[in-house]
Amino acid sequence: GRHNVMNLVAACGLALEMGLDFKGIQNAVEVFKTVKRRFYRLYTAGGIDIFEDYAHHPTEIKAVIHAARSYVGSGKLIVVFQPHRYTRTNDLADEFAECFYGADVLTLTDIYAADELPFGGKDAKYVYDKIDKARFLRAEFMRKNSVVEFVVSTAEPGDTVILMAAGDINLIAGGIAKAIEEKNTNTKMKLSNLTGDLVKGLLSELSSKSGGKVCFNEPLGKHSSIGIGGEAAAWYEPSSSAELMSFVETAREEDIGFKIVGAGSNILFSDSFTNMVFVKLSAPDFNFVRINGNCLTAGAGTPLGKLIAESAKAGLSGFEGMVGIPGTVGGAIEGNAGYKVTISDKLISLKVVDGEGAVRVVNKKDLNFSYRVSSIPESWIVLEAVFNLEESSSDAVSGRIKEFMSEKILKQPLDDLTLGCVFKNPGTGVLKTGQLIDMAGLKGLKIGGAVVSEKHANFIVNSGGATSKDIRALIKTIKEKVNEKFDVDLELEIEVL
Repeated sequence: GRHNVMNLVAACGLALEMGLDFKGIQNAVEVFKTVKRRFYRLYTAGGIDIFEDYAHHPTEIKAVIHAARSYVGSGKLIVVFQPHRYTRTNDLADEFAECFYGADVLTLTDIYAADELPFGGKDAKYVYDKIDKARFLRAEFMRKNSVVEFVVSTAEPGDTVILMAAGDINLIAGGIAKAIEEKNTNTKMKLSNLTGDLVKGLLSELSSKSGGKVCFNEPLGKHSSIGIGGEAAAWYEPSSSAELMSFVETAREEDIGFKIVGAGSNILFSDSFTNMVFVKLSAPDFNFVRINGNCLTAGAGTPLGKLIAESAKAGLSGFEGMVGIPGTVGGAIEGNAGYKVTISDKLISLKVVDGEGAVRVVNKKDLNFSYRVSSIPESWIVLEAVFNLEESSSDAVSGRIKEFMSEKILKQPLDDLTLGCVFKNPGTGVLKTGQLIDMAGLKGLKIGGAVVSEKHANFIVNSGGATSKDIRALIKTIKEKVNEKFDVDLELEIEVL
């Protein structure tokens, strides 16, 4: 900060006094990297600067924020602070609660213990509660493993992030930078130079030539199972694989941000305008089921209900547990959806458009699947999938479908506007997320038009007029309360845009 500038001026003055060439001094200054962990820039990613600083005392923190404000300009200053030692936090807790003036966003994490053990004194949560009550800045309290996701979702080009601690919080800087770059460079998700004339010209030409459907300034709530969403720059439904390939090729060349969507049953759209083309694969080229013996091939845009019905008609078993899931084949595979069993359990191979624009077949053995996760790269577009099912009878399969559906009707709010299960189940313990939320006393909790379902606590219902902001606020409250009561960090199963 200011002290670095003063030291630099003194060093330059001494160098000139010693007769050194000014150009040589200037070159040395340009390559000098300053002292590490003292307002030291680690990365610049997506127009966001990421610094680290060793500050862990209130006086140091004030000095760093004061210096950073002159650097940040009009962008946000996002501070991630990891308190150091239980004794220091306890002794200086009230001072810590007042030293972050000047920051726009503060994330507090658990204490870095060093060689100490907790003793029940004032802790990081105490500091957070005082700051949150004072409301002089936006403050969040979370575990260290949640910080990367939060920073990436909060930071925008022009912002500055400072990882502040004497502990190890600086070690997540690389993860933040990588996640920001992936978010900004991924073709499917990139919000880039989406100019109206370019997009309208491209989509209008493609649709008129090939028969695809296109709508501009399209309300996303129409395409969401929870009925929420502001307008999108464009909504596009290509008529064929050839039309899709033409769009993808041009979009990638022209740096047009786009995203493939299915039934809109697992995405929370933003309330505001989204500068992106949403592409839905609804045409017959993407919505089909072909059966040859035990082998079933389905297009990525095929609704799961159709997949289940066609397999049952053919007397093929394996998909019964997915009844009631309002998604498509492509989305279900990318999120490895399922009930009792997952869709990847039956998968043989995928046909995809890869990041280079080539159509290729990928065998399941070359991919990794786990609970609600797949290793399918974000830059790929799934076109179709091949499954291996078990021989049965149509009556037997239909009977199991009815059993599963009856079970879900009793337990899940299938008639309400929802996005399905909001959080993944924890990886440890016997309790599921819905049980944890219920035991935290959150059933029926309402923010705006969003309410935690009384039937299944892992569902958030749009009870009427809910906004994306309401849903996000409710998600935040649920995560905080469950973590506070059970020391469990809930992970989202839905995608938040």
